[in-house]
Amino acid sequence: MKNILILGGDMRFITVANLLRGDGFDVSVYGFKKSASFLPDIDFPSNLNEAVERCDAVLTPLPVTKDQITVFAPFATNEIYLDEVLSLMENKPFLCGMASEELKKSARKWGAHLIDYFESEYLTVSNCVPTTEGAVSIAIENTPFTIFGSNALVLGFGRVGRHLSKTLQALGADTYVEARKEADLAWIDALGYKKVPLAKLDNCIQNFDIIFNTVPSIILDAPRLEKLKKGCVIIDLASYPYGADVNFCRENKIKYILASSLPGKFAPQYAGKIIKETVCNLLFEEVFKSEI
Repeated sequence: MKNILILGGDMRFITVANLLRGDGFDVSVYGFKKSASFLPDIDFPSNLNEAVERCDAVLTPLPVTKDQITVFAPFATNEIYLDEVLSLMENKPFLCGMASEELKKSARKWGAHLIDYFESEYLTVSNCVPTTEGAVSIAIENTPFTIFGSNALVLGFGRVGRHLSKTLQALGADTYVEARKEADLAWIDALGYKKVPLAKLDNCIQNFDIIFNTVPSIILDAPRLEKLKKGCVIIDLASYPYGADVNFCRENKIKYILASSLPGKFAPQYAGKIIKETVCNLLFEEVFKSEI
């Protein structure tokens, strides 16, 4: 698999394109304007059909789409329709990020070989670093106090929650971590954080200066939000449906900051490098499987 077509994407995918070209791939880019940011020998085809026909694999953004109809391509001069691309694939690898069930169903209909690189553990774990740095940066910019000495609550003890808790504690925050599973609560305790079982969250919710949510489920409902300390800031790192009642926050002037997809916003070069490495690993697996 030597010829890669990058279809749409944000600033991260300029880095992806350049790194793939540096590794010896023939790289074409569709959905970007020509720019000095790209290496000079990267191709910019004007015709989508020919671009897909020439390539060995298509790489699309993270997320691949925001409306389930078009490829996420903020720099494109025209819409790129997912069904049109899938109809041209002929079982070539279609690498995408955060594919919905609707998109997977459409890929099966067209016979396209969809691979969701967002499901890669390597990508997920690596993205914890820029997500944590971005979350801390947002906290510093949006609070009148220091993280040092503040009462900080992390909702959720998944990959991001673990890395974020460690960083907050290192910065001197009095770090509380909420979890549901007994195993997670045991680890929270063992690592020196203050554990908060979900069932007991109502008893201490009023004590926090800042809350970071990592769980895509509404934990901070209206009754809990009513108890917040005045001036408490909520930074939501989760994907939809997020972790708080957004309307209640807006109506009651609670400082709620939606901060999903931070790697692409705060560290596009690093995030692009991780996507490129993930994609190369997946393509190598595809080649290996085809030779068995």
